[in-house]
Amino acid sequence: MLDKRVKFVTEYANGQDENCNAETETKTVEAYAEFKAPTRTEFYQANQAGYKISAVLRVYKDTYNGAPFVISDGKKYRIIRAYPVSSVFTELSVEEVI
Repeated sequence: MLDKRVKFVTEYANGQDENCNAETETKTVEAYAEFKAPTRTEFYQANQAGYKISAVLRVYKDTYNGAPFVISDGKKYRIIRAYPVSSVFTELSVEEVI
């Protein structure tokens, strides 16, 4: 059941301001997702690759736009892996960004 509201976040570099600080533009897309615990296999495979999977999100395939981050309940997650599980859904393996 897709019951959690999430935001997919993409940040773009826009150049520099007058003080030579990097400027970024942020694009967000809202969607609904289902949070699931990672399976043991997903957890250990990610751990071997140097990641700590926090959750697996199931989203509608057409709502995921390839964004590198997702925000839910005030927490920011990095999307480690995206893979289709059917013609309708995509699952995203995510780790919490601290």
